[in-house]
Amino acid sequence: MSNKSIEYFRSLFGNFPTGITVVGITFENEPRGITANSITSVSLEPMLLLVCIAKQASSHQILKDVGLFSVNFLSENQRAASQFFASSSDEQKNLMSDFKYTIGQNGSPILLDTIGWTECKVVDWFSGGDHSIVLGEVTNFSLESESLKPLVYYQGKYSTLS
Repeated sequence: MSNKSIEYFRSLFGNFPTGITVVGITFENEPRGITANSITSVSLEPMLLLVCIAKQASSHQILKDVGLFSVNFLSENQRAASQFFASSSDEQKNLMSDFKYTIGQNGSPILLDTIGWTECKVVDWFSGGDHSIVLGEVTNFSLESESLKPLVYYQGKYSTLS
């Protein structure tokens, strides 16, 4: 596929607004996160969701090894968290220490002040080009606030719903 085709494809999907989440994982007692906007519900019974994680992301193999994770649905006030956890810096290892969080029942970090969160266990793992498609069964969840607006990504930049 040509670079022009890739850019056109990216532009097409850039015109489709997406919500932003942080996938939380605990590894060796260190809570960490990774920003993900490719996420969707799959099934209500059982409750399943899927999230796509870049294969080159520092937490990719950790998620595969641990098999438990949280999904934190970011509010419009959490742009800093999205940007931080989108970084692939090996130095920071996407640690949660700069953010307010708690540890969920499955041991995964749950960010505070989000719209809501889920805790999941991995039930399947698929290859999807330069990403992995992770199918997770929801084991616990909470809608924290219906009054907060979501953080949205649209046309290559952060946005909010009006």
